[in-house]
Amino acid sequence: MYSVAILSLFALTLQAAPPDARAIVAKALDKDERNNQLRQDYMYLQTQTENELDAANKSKSTSSKQFEVRYIYGSQYKKLVKKDGIALAAKEQLLENQKLDKFAGKHARMTPAEQARTVKDEEDKRRKGREYIKEVPNAFDFSIVGEQTIEGKLAWVIGAEPKHDYKPLNFQSKMLQHLRGKMWIEKASFQITKIDMEVLDTISFGIFLARLSPGTRVSAELTHINNELWAPKVVRADFDARVALFKHLHRSDVIEFSNYRKFSADAKIISTSEAH
Repeated sequence: MYSVAILSLFALTLQAAPPDARAIVAKALDKDERNNQLRQDYMYLQTQTENELDAANKSKSTSSKQFEVRYIYGSQYKKLVKKDGIALAAKEQLLENQKLDKFAGKHARMTPAEQARTVKDEEDKRRKGREYIKEVPNAFDFSIVGEQTIEGKLAWVIGAEPKHDYKPLNFQSKMLQHLRGKMWIEKASFQITKIDMEVLDTISFGIFLARLSPGTRVSAELTHINNELWAPKVVRADFDARVALFKHLHRSDVIEFSNYRKFSADAKIISTSEAH
């Protein structure tokens, strides 16, 4: 009788124990790596809008470009399709099609061994560029600050504050020391659905290359595609920066992703002549 009561109390204690925020983030980042791989099987539209602001944060000028993005033998290719919401003129379309044909043709003429090496080189480059992501669980103190329903799914809202004693491994992971933010992670799937980050102090890229000012904010929302892929839906960046110590950039930029569809990396690219 007493043993049953003790076991019941122990079970209730386990149920009441708060989830480990760091463990949740680590699991979500593992899933993000898989999504990064799956994304290469898709082509999609990427619309980049640049909004230049004045000192009062009012718009001075706006411009946009839309690209059709795909992966060819592991290499990302972006084909320009629109400028400022208007489809390219016939001459510009022809030029963009010729560029794509040339790029795809170069890879198609490779031997199978050369193609495999190209895919491996691109994967190594991509993996190296994402190494800092593995450091995220070590670079921040995480805490569950709430819950929120997004598109009908309940998500943890996890706050991230930089650890003062974190020892960065490289330049990319060093940047993590200058950030704070929140992550929305779906409870059922451990998928990251939203991110909001803020720059706390100046981030310098090289001695004279660029400086990113405090207050810069970057947010991203993800969406579920074909019941298998979580991919970016929109990325927003409000930033103040100096390039080469002279050019001042004060902008509010938006990158929108749409029309995700399956695309085989080694599929035949239709040439300009065939398309017409």
